[in-house]
Amino acid sequence: MMQILAMGDLEQLEAYGPEAVAPLLEMLRTGPPNKQFSAVKALNRIHDPRVGPAMIEALHKNNSAVRIVALGALERLADPTAFAEVAKMLRDPDTNVRGAAVEAVVRCGGPRAGTALVKCLKDFSWEVRQAAASALGLLGETSAVEGLCGLVNDPDHDVRESAITRSE
Repeated sequence: MMQILAMGDLEQLEAYGPEAVAPLLEMLRTGPPNKQFSAVKALNRIHDPRVGPAMIEALHKNNSAVRIVALGALERLADPTAFAEVAKMLRDPDTNVRGAAVEAVVRCGGPRAGTALVKCLKDFSWEVRQAAASALGLLGETSAVEGLCGLVNDPDHDVRESAITRSE
């Protein structure tokens, strides 16, 4: 395991399961961005209670790819205790991170995700507006009807379609 770690092919460490968590956490905390990314990807495939807190920690990394993979892991885990940290990612400067956060917010927050997602209906990115409209429709969030109706005049066709389909 130490040889694999030294060689930098961190995704191979996932085969070691929970034994690999500690060295992967160390790489996530102290490694360069590309190693942090590999560590998060490997941790995402290991079933261990330390993974959830590690993914929340990864949400604070500068590398947006690390944050996106961490959001995917938190979406998979659907841990309600991660909701507050995941919801913060809806305001991330990176459009792709905000888009990934929409699904993670739904999985971690369930019905309480609605309030956070309504704000995303005014996002400058059409991808985020569309994802939020779809998620709100699937949640059946009645408080979002006004915001969804406002998207009927959205400049993007896909956003308009999602808003109309989801608000019916």
